[in-house]
Amino acid sequence: TDKEWTIGHRDFRNFGSIGYSLDNLNGKFKLSKGLYSLDGFVAIDDSQNYVLDNDNFVKREPTTDIYLFVYRTDLGLCLQDYFSLTGYPPMIPRYALGNWWYKNDKYNMYDIDEILKKFHDVHIPISVFLLGDKWHNDIENYNYDRTLFDISVLNKYYFSKLQKFGLTVNQSLKINQNDPIYNEIIKYIPPTNDEVSFIPLNNNSINLYLNLVVNNLMNSGINIFNIDYNNQKDKDNLFLLNHYHYVVANMKQRGIILSRNPGIAPHRYPIIYSGKTRVSWETLNFLPSYNNSAANLGVSWHAHAIGGYYGGIEDDELYLRYLQFGVFNPIFILSSDAGKYYKREPWKWNSLIVNVIKEYMQLRNKLVPYIYNESYNYHKCGVPLIQPLYYKYPKIYDEPNYVNQYFFGSRIMISPITKRKNTEMNRVVQRIFIPNGIWYDYASGKKFIG
Repeated sequence: TDKEWTIGHRDFRNFGSIGYSLDNLNGKFKLSKGLYSLDGFVAIDDSQNYVLDNDNFVKREPTTDIYLFVYRTDLGLCLQDYFSLTGYPPMIPRYALGNWWYKNDKYNMYDIDEILKKFHDVHIPISVFLLGDKWHNDIENYNYDRTLFDISVLNKYYFSKLQKFGLTVNQSLKINQNDPIYNEIIKYIPPTNDEVSFIPLNNNSINLYLNLVVNNLMNSGINIFNIDYNNQKDKDNLFLLNHYHYVVANMKQRGIILSRNPGIAPHRYPIIYSGKTRVSWETLNFLPSYNNSAANLGVSWHAHAIGGYYGGIEDDELYLRYLQFGVFNPIFILSSDAGKYYKREPWKWNSLIVNVIKEYMQLRNKLVPYIYNESYNYHKCGVPLIQPLYYKYPKIYDEPNYVNQYFFGSRIMISPITKRKNTEMNRVVQRIFIPNGIWYDYASGKKFIG
C-alpha cells in the first residue's frame, strides 16, 4: 500500500481497547492501544516486560522488542497471529458462566447459608459466591477470621455446597509479628519496622506467597481468587501475580482468577475485572462500548460490577437496566460495596421488580450452554465472544445510535438500553441497527429483515 511504518510510528487511527480499570470513572476515559487500526497495521512494544524462564522471572536487559502486525482490514487474521504468538485463550470452567454473587459484607458461614437459601427461595440460581476483603481479621491478613469461619470444617463446608467459592486477596497487605506465617517469611525476606510484605515480588517472595497463602486457601476449598492488588503504577507485579495465581489454579482443574488489566496479553488470565465502578447511568452507558473494545485486544472474559459497586443513588430502573445488560455479558457478577444501602439482593425490591430480575437471571442460566459453546470457539479459533458491529460494518463506527450495540456470540445481537425512560411516554425509544440476514426479537418473536 502507500502507507509506511517506522519504529516510533504514532498511531492516530487506532480504535483502542480496555485500560487498567474503571475505578473512579467519572467523565471521559481514554482507551489503551488495541490491535485494530484503520491504518491496517499496529505495533506492540514488549521491550520493558518481564521474561518468564521456567519457574523464575527476570527483568530483561535494556533492549528493543517490537512486534508488528500488518493485516489491512482483516482483524481476524491479526488476532490469529496475535494468539499464535501469545497463546490462544484458555477454556474457561463452565460454572463461571452462571450467576455470581459478590457483596463486600462481613459474612460468616451462617450468613452464606442464608443468602444462598434466599436465592433458592426466589428461584434464582447462583453458581459462584465471591467473598470480599472481610473474610480475614486485621492481624492475620491471609487467614480466615476464626470468629466467622470454622477452619476445621471449611473444606467440607465449601465442598457440600453446589456453588463455587472465591476470595478477594490484596497482596500489598503487611504481615506483622502476630501473624503465624511471619516467622517463616522473615527467614527469606528481611522485615521493616517489624513488618514484612510480599511486594515487591521476587522469586523468593512469590514462592512464599504461593506456598503459605494460595495453597493453604485452595486446600480450604477456594476455587477462585479475586486479585485486588490495585496499583496502576505497578502493573509488572500485577502481571506476575496473575501469571502465578493462574498457573497454580490450573494444577488440579481449569483455573480462574479475577484481576484488573495488567496490559500484557490479558486474555491468558481470565477474568479481567473493570474494578469498583460508580453507581450511575453514565457508568452504565459507557460499559457496552468499553466491552466492545476488549475484542480489539483479543479479550472476551471481561466482567463488571453489575449494579455499580459504590456511590450514586440506588434506583430500580437503573438496577434493572444494569442487570439486563449484565445477562448478555461474558461474565455476570452482581456486586457492590458493603452495607444495607446497596440493594443487590433481588428480594429487597418490590414484587414487580423481583419478577423481572428472576426472569432475566433464569435466562442467564439457560444461556450457559450457548455461551459455553461460544467459549470453545473462542478457545480453539480465537473468535471473540463479544464483537462490535464495526467489525462487519466499519462505516457505523462513529454512529452514536449504535455505539453500544454488539454481537453476543454467533447467533445473538444485543442493543442494551442504558438511558432513563421518557416519563411522559413511560418507555424508552431506541434506534437499532439490523444487520444483514433474518433476525427475530427474543421477547415477541417478531421477524426483522436486515
